[in-house]
Amino acid sequence: MRNLLFIFTSCLFFWGQTVWGHAALVSTLPESGAILDASPKTVTLIFNEPVGITKMQLIDPKERQINLDSYTNRNEQIHISIPDMDLKGTYLLSWRIVSADGHPVGGILDYSIGTPSVMVTDPSANISIRNVAIWLSKWLGYLCLFVVSGAILFRVLAPKTKLSWVFPFALLGIITLPIDLGLQGLDLQDSSWATLADSTTWVTAFSTGHYAWMLGLMAVVFLVGLSTLNFHKFSMIIAIIGGGISGLAFSVSGHASTAPPQWLARPLVTLHIITAIFWVGLFIPLVRLLPSYRNPFPTLIGLTPLASFSRWITPVVIVLVISGLGLSYLQVDRLDSLWRTEYGEILIAKLILVALLLILASLNRWCYTEPALSGSTKAQKHLKYSISLEIILAILVLGVVSLWRFTPPPRSLNTSSATKTIVFHLQNSQIHAEIKEQRDSLGTWEIAIATHNGQIFSAQEVTLIITNPFTPEIEPLRRQAHQVGDLWLAHLPVLPITEYWKVQLKILIDDFDQVILKN
Repeated sequence: MRNLLFIFTSCLFFWGQTVWGHAALVSTLPESGAILDASPKTVTLIFNEPVGITKMQLIDPKERQINLDSYTNRNEQIHISIPDMDLKGTYLLSWRIVSADGHPVGGILDYSIGTPSVMVTDPSANISIRNVAIWLSKWLGYLCLFVVSGAILFRVLAPKTKLSWVFPFALLGIITLPIDLGLQGLDLQDSSWATLADSTTWVTAFSTGHYAWMLGLMAVVFLVGLSTLNFHKFSMIIAIIGGGISGLAFSVSGHASTAPPQWLARPLVTLHIITAIFWVGLFIPLVRLLPSYRNPFPTLIGLTPLASFSRWITPVVIVLVISGLGLSYLQVDRLDSLWRTEYGEILIAKLILVALLLILASLNRWCYTEPALSGSTKAQKHLKYSISLEIILAILVLGVVSLWRFTPPPRSLNTSSATKTIVFHLQNSQIHAEIKEQRDSLGTWEIAIATHNGQIFSAQEVTLIITNPFTPEIEPLRRQAHQVGDLWLAHLPVLPITEYWKVQLKILIDDFDQVILKN
């Protein structure tokens, strides 16, 4: 058995296929907000990794939706053929792709032909009930997986214990899997509920190989759970295999499993999930051992699994915490990402709940377990209430981590920004200006204008103009800045570092005087 576990762990370390993380849009051509003289023949989207295309749609100024089926996907670049559009105004290119971690990613590229029109409705702005359904199915799937996997592993502690209570959880888990897969197809195509009857939706869902593999492995765990409801001579072996598959299911898909370096991320995910199941997955089996109306006075022999759990749970929790911190380090590039990103906010919520779990676990381990094993009815009741509270917290943790389905990790967000900081310096005989991207806000640029002796220069209006001399068919990108304290802020799309940019700053001093700075 030790040899099997060693081989299983080694396979995780040496699983060296190229797997990327959550895709991020690096740049576009034309840039977001560009004003063109004529309709572009092609639009290019450049990502930080190879992606799969699920939907491309153009929305014209009259809000007519045009499906775009002619495109080429070359590694990280997608080249979309655009039909001739004579209508003047603002266009929206709605794109949807699937990243290597199996999660859909969508966005909007806006550009205008001639004079920009009033912005049409952003198709991504409406919060669909579909996202709630995705979150709920994922939450239920995780909950059933942990309950069933915990029951499977409990078979190791109590080989002859009946586990008939696991049946509804295993059945519910099996039911949620096709629902989850169908919702994945809807999300990938950004389509309506009616398309669930369309085979294309399911084919698209299966095309995300890693995600489909994860659901398939979860199905195996649920089937293993059903096979271990009653004791037989292979129950111990099946229980160990089932626990390993539970960890493997999460190592083939998701943000954490695709974080570089792969040789470290995958084993950390597997260890984190298996140790979590060994801990929180055993809560329900353990609480069933304690006094109840069916078993008001449990015997010492009946509490033997609790004694075994108490002996080895401390090192398990230590491994759980270390692996969790390691995954957080891989996902969160900077400390301030914890409160500046949605991913970080979810992580903070999870850490708070886990901290409460650890407090209760310490209380159980050092205050209640020993007296409970000695036959103290009072300690047994306190332990039961405490574990019941742990179950509630564990359910909340699973609900919180299910929200990560909709939030890319900070490492992916920062991939779309340049590894260097672009800084422009402009000046004339009277004043100078420094223009640079804010470190903590992608796409927001700050403009500092001062005289040569260091005094803040007062202005009524500031306009930032950026052009690319190598693409003369694209009109200059203009953004009017707004004043915040002594600085002016302007919002721009992501600018590729490799490009050459020409910068111009128009500074309106008063109603009659204007200064133009060029680089």
